[in-house]
Amino acid sequence: MDHSSASLLIYLCVAFIAVLAARWIRAQRGTSVDPESAEWRAAVLKAQSSVGSLSQLLAERQAPLIKFALRDKRGEAEHVWGDLKALTTTHFTALLATPLLDGSALAGSTHCLPVEQLEDWQVELPDGRIRGGFTTQLEISAARRARRPIPRHIAAMEGRFVDA
Repeated sequence: MDHSSASLLIYLCVAFIAVLAARWIRAQRGTSVDPESAEWRAAVLKAQSSVGSLSQLLAERQAPLIKFALRDKRGEAEHVWGDLKALTTTHFTALLATPLLDGSALAGSTHCLPVEQLEDWQVELPDGRIRGGFTTQLEISAARRARRPIPRHIAAMEGRFVDA
């Protein structure tokens, strides 16, 4: 094999590994529950119907996280978390905490979206209890049912949720 063939083979192997790694990372960051499922829609409805509690926690200077979907360069929805900065009856503003995998939205970027696009919210109280987290609770229970591993930082939240 000549030098250029060897270089091409190495390039193709690296590219293949990069694609596999990107898919694995996306799978780890993505939701383990189908966002079109009745379970997911019910969890989102719980989050949206408790926006009053979220608003009160924000007014009490708690630090809510908010979950919403952004579209990547390919137009696919990626479910992300951000730090909630403002909330009205029609819109929320959040600083992105989990950047899109394709780099089209970076951590710290500001997003102002309609409240209807809120998928979840979560606040850790000073005593360690967690308010909200409806999709997180769903993902934990779905992983348990399917006997899939749960990331340690997510499993550590189990049992601390106040809202069911």
